[in-house]
Amino acid sequence: MVVVNEPLEKAKKGLQFEDVSQSRVDAWVEPKFDPRFGLGGQDCRLQLKHHVVESNLIEIKGNESPFDIFRVYIDVGARLVLPGDKTEERPIAQIEASYRVDYRITETSLIEDKAALDTFALENASYHLWPYWREFVMSQSLRMNLPKIALPVRMLKS
Repeated sequence: MVVVNEPLEKAKKGLQFEDVSQSRVDAWVEPKFDPRFGLGGQDCRLQLKHHVVESNLIEIKGNESPFDIFRVYIDVGARLVLPGDKTEERPIAQIEASYRVDYRITETSLIEDKAALDTFALENASYHLWPYWREFVMSQSLRMNLPKIALPVRMLKS
């Protein structure tokens, strides 16, 4: 039996993906670690971070007719750690970013439906962000001379 999440389905029908943009980026390699030569055959472990921070309704007024945007803020990260027990893990590199994912509200009744918007922000917005984040992690890891970090094609549910 398939359980239908009615608030989520309502939001999916009333929101149209509009845009995704980075608002903050932070990337570093531990100063004493040389990514080209420092691994010496050791395997690194990848740790991921994903956090839906907040969401807002924004009314856009301009030359055209006004419209509403639903904006979701999401923080994501990937870091490489050298193996060890939990207390001795050593992060050697990290890539983090904050994103804004915008949706045009096509069904105005959604503006008053906090449950539908919250559910969408928590359960669906990250799927639209994932391809952008995946590409950024791959290109940034190569620019940093790190082992190629290839995130899965599809976001894994946590």
